[in-house]
Amino acid sequence: MTEQRVVVDSCESWVEVVGEGIPVVLVHGLGASSVLWNRIRDSLGPGYQVVLLDLRGAGETRELERKELSLETWADDLAGLLAALGIERPVLVGHSLGASIALKYVLSHPDGARALVLIAADANLSNLAPRMLTASELIDRVGSDPVRYFYLLRSPDTTIEFDLELAVTQGNENPVYYAQYAHARLVNVEVTATERHPALPAEADVSLLTQPWELDVARQLAFWPEVVEDAARLLEPHRVPYYVQDLATAVHRFYHAGNETSEHRVVVDDPQLTRARLELCRAARHTLKTALDLIGVSAPERM
Repeated sequence: MTEQRVVVDSCESWVEVVGEGIPVVLVHGLGASSVLWNRIRDSLGPGYQVVLLDLRGAGETRELERKELSLETWADDLAGLLAALGIERPVLVGHSLGASIALKYVLSHPDGARALVLIAADANLSNLAPRMLTASELIDRVGSDPVRYFYLLRSPDTTIEFDLELAVTQGNENPVYYAQYAHARLVNVEVTATERHPALPAEADVSLLTQPWELDVARQLAFWPEVVEDAARLLEPHRVPYYVQDLATAVHRFYHAGNETSEHRVVVDDPQLTRARLELCRAARHTLKTALDLIGVSAPERM
């Protein structure tokens, strides 16, 4: 197994080459990376040279000069990469966008592949290319947080439908905003508690937490170590944003209970109860920030 970086045109592509024999080139889809193919790479028997690559704009590949993302650009990158590696007429395997890139490559290089395996391909290339250009422009506008979060919300072995309009919406229907707003609310609770009770007890009596919405937050917090372990062991990073959504939902429910009935607010006249609820908020805030940091998404303190 060899990992290498190959410079073609304006792109430094990350490539992994495994084995010897008939070349099999695996092309991932939008929002994924070469990691998508790890199980396929490990399951192919002898007699194959398996090539995994990260497309321009994905994984470990770096753009040396910014270019518009389009099927033509990706297909040209693929052609240049195969030439640089000395690979002729490989079996091309593509998933989703990767399938369309493979097809675009073969249309430009009719003798460039001995076989095509297209998984979840878009049947109409003329429709796909303009959509990719629009996506590239809008990604610049929405920032990296929604892009990372939306892509990671889907398992890498499923087709991604990225709702870019939703990504710029500032409301609870936007999962990124929903999660970040939960964190900002928890930060605000800390500020309010400090203003109301300058000298809270040093220790928290968590036995005072008896309300269903309080216990729901505590229950979600207990799941976190298992979620991280499973995500790493199974190579399924989407488990982390799934968990963030569940924890954010519990936090918002906890917060709304106080809005509906003042005695259920975090900050109340009783300093012992305030301290217990504040302990729960601190744990939830720390866990939310840790989870968001893990997937490269910011945890703002104000929204």
